[in-house]
Amino acid sequence: MRVPVANLVGEENRGWDYAKFLLGNERVGITRVGLSKARLREASILAKRQLTRSGSLWTDPDSRQQFARLEFELRAAEMTAMPLLDQTSIARRASLTVWGFQAGLSAMLETTA
Repeated sequence: MRVPVANLVGEENRGWDYAKFLLGNERVGITRVGLSKARLREASILAKRQLTRSGSLWTDPDSRQQFARLEFELRAAEMTAMPLLDQTSIARRASLTVWGFQAGLSAMLETTA
């Protein structure tokens, strides 16, 4: 693709690197791990209060298995997001903005590639 020099963002031929960085940051925002953890905690409290014939939803083996599966998936999402969160904090410390890619993004990409 041909782009006029005046419209280049960052270094020439590094567009895919910039796009991967931005997509990674987007994933961090989508996961909302903190909110999901809080909601899972609230759901477990409610499950402990919800009585059934055999005790509570929390003591029901099927319910506990569902909670365990959700907690496992949430931890997996958290572990996936951690490196991206770290990259995001590096970018914030470097005061990078969408318009300031030349201010050090290429150096950061080289260290994370």
